[in-house]
Amino acid sequence: MKKSNSLLLGLAALALTVPAHATLVGTSYQVGDIPKPPATVLPGQFTNNNFIILFQEQNGLILAKPLPLDASTPNVTYTSKTQLNGTLVPAGTKINSWYVHADITDAKVKFPTQFISFSQEEVILGIIVQTATIEETSPIVGAPTTKYDTNQLSIGLHFAPTGKDTIELVPFSTTSPTNSVDMSEIVTNAAPTDFRIITEIVTIPPASHNALLGGLAGLAVLGIAFATVSIGTSKSR
Repeated sequence: MKKSNSLLLGLAALALTVPAHATLVGTSYQVGDIPKPPATVLPGQFTNNNFIILFQEQNGLILAKPLPLDASTPNVTYTSKTQLNGTLVPAGTKINSWYVHADITDAKVKFPTQFISFSQEEVILGIIVQTATIEETSPIVGAPTTKYDTNQLSIGLHFAPTGKDTIELVPFSTTSPTNSVDMSEIVTNAAPTDFRIITEIVTIPPASHNALLGGLAGLAVLGIAFATVSIGTSKSR
């Protein structure tokens, strides 16, 4: 029987207001950006039927050795493991690590069209979505106070033919004012869905930064939201 750690009611307000981290532009109402890593993300130990959990594992970590990624090519919709283009982040790179954790107890729960948005300064280097790679990288970029799975359980994304997950990296451009990771999925209680987003903070020229802020402010006035990480059967931007 699964043990459920309930989140504070304030999590809903947190997800709807200003994110806990400066370079996190925003999240949808069912993505809970918690301000510090949880004690555990072991399967069945940190469940929630209302929220997908997001937290920052590392901030400004300088890699002592190369870090493996499962996917890094932008503007490609990954629907199968055969598409994953494993690559390495070089040693010496200063990175941030973000962990996305969805673990439910009700098989009927779905999280349609959720999102997470990063600022222009936080460039997405790639994602870690396979169980083996998640477990391999936990000792390197995981939060030191969080317990992670080490038993090769199915904690990563569930691609076809066994699942319906899709994921895409969408970089900052003239048509995308944020750095994004779009994902669609039906979450079941058979196994949790976890993955990592690895980013790097870059310096933006003042002129470009001011133009971005002006553009974001204008879009906010118009009530336009930015979609980046989506979990559900449909996908919108």
